[in-house]
Amino acid sequence: MTVTFTNRVMPCSSKFQVSDDGGSTFEEYAGFLTVLDGWMQERITGQENGMGMDTPVIGLGPKNPITLSITAFYSPTTGDLYDTVKTQFDAECGGNLIVQWGPTGFAPGSLVHTTNVDNSYVSALALPPFTASDAKPLLFQFKIFTTGVDDTTIPIPPP
Repeated sequence: MTVTFTNRVMPCSSKFQVSDDGGSTFEEYAGFLTVLDGWMQERITGQENGMGMDTPVIGLGPKNPITLSITAFYSPTTGDLYDTVKTQFDAECGGNLIVQWGPTGFAPGSLVHTTNVDNSYVSALALPPFTASDAKPLLFQFKIFTTGVDDTTIPIPPP
């Protein structure tokens, strides 16, 4: 069987945005992002074995929340990604930070993933490690705890 890819995902075409106002506006931070990982969502599962049974009875429940791990370039400039993430992390009871990414960008016809608009919080924030003998750019990490990720396709305008 031959598989033909017609829409390859290339890092140079990916886009990444965050919103700290409930999804009304999104700020582009694609140049800051280096890794976005961990967006597998699972369901609560259970099993019970009955007496004399060799195969358990299994059950599926509701979906578990998702934790996204994000690594990005550190910049101490006000308004940059680190500043936006830290502001929401430091907010009383945690501020809502919505993450949106498009593996092939945000052009018409592109698939876009967006964390839940009502329940998407910065649950962890790690300052960049600093090594005096290393010239690599500084990176910081943060985690987004959300109830889910919605997939949408950007509409293609009529001709």
